[in-house]
Amino acid sequence: MLRNFPVPPNTTTTRRQVGPPGKPTFAVDVTEFEAVDAQRNLNVFYSVNVYHGTKGDAALVFAVRADKRGSVSRAMATSLEAFALDEEADARRDAFGKGSPLQMK
Repeated sequence: MLRNFPVPPNTTTTRRQVGPPGKPTFAVDVTEFEAVDAQRNLNVFYSVNVYHGTKGDAALVFAVRADKRGSVSRAMATSLEAFALDEEADARRDAFGKGSPLQMK
């Protein structure tokens, strides 16, 4: 997965437990880094989050302007908290009222 991104040398991957408050958590491998988008001449923050499930793997990838990282951090965290696959998906969507977790106040 990471070979599709401009990952700088010596970038590390960590394992994090994520999930909605009060619900079971799950592990994702997280690789975060900044790189220059030469076409747009700006720094981009990447967060590549890989879930290794029993039926396969899934990736949640966020790419935002580096200077906007702080303003979207809550949306990224909420997206990870709401992530689910297969039969688990309905239960996790219920935690957010079957709406988009990004519709925050």
